[in-house]
Amino acid sequence: MAFEKIEAAVLSEAKAKAEALLARVRGEAGRSLAAARERFRGEHEARLAAFKAQLAEERARKLSALRGAEGIGLLRLKNEIVERVFGMATERLGRLPREEVLAALGRRLADHGGGGEILANARERGFIDGPFLAALNKDRAPGDKLSLSPETDERCGGIVLRAGKVEHDWTWETALADMKGDLTSRIAEELFG
Repeated sequence: MAFEKIEAAVLSEAKAKAEALLARVRGEAGRSLAAARERFRGEHEARLAAFKAQLAEERARKLSALRGAEGIGLLRLKNEIVERVFGMATERLGRLPREEVLAALGRRLADHGGGGEILANARERGFIDGPFLAALNKDRAPGDKLSLSPETDERCGGIVLRAGKVEHDWTWETALADMKGDLTSRIAEELFG
């Protein structure tokens, strides 16, 4: 029986040591597993944050590109509309009534003190030739008289005055082109707010 007691005591002690060892190993494994989970969670959160930042950056870049393309498209549209407005204005100027044409040309030519040759389109040549030109030359000195060129300028209207080596371009197209820079922004503001 003594042998059986010794054997039972050895088995009991071995079992206790095995259980203690197993508890220690389980504790260390639990702590290692918890640490590994925490590292994994941290790495996962860092990767997720980096991915979110990359997505936000890509979204901002694409949004900026879309806004740029939209701005370019809107600018093209504005320019087309402004060009149409000026085209319509040029056409209307080309159809001005005789009295309005002569009044505008009379003011321009009255301010020009010297002589010269008037170049106009066929329609306005008919307005200028005759009484209008005679009235303009009535009080001018012989060297300061105006004459009508045999050539025609087929732009929509207005005149070109050749005075010696200088040409004064008083055509409607040139007048509109001069105004265009100032008026473009005002027209765009009126049309697009």
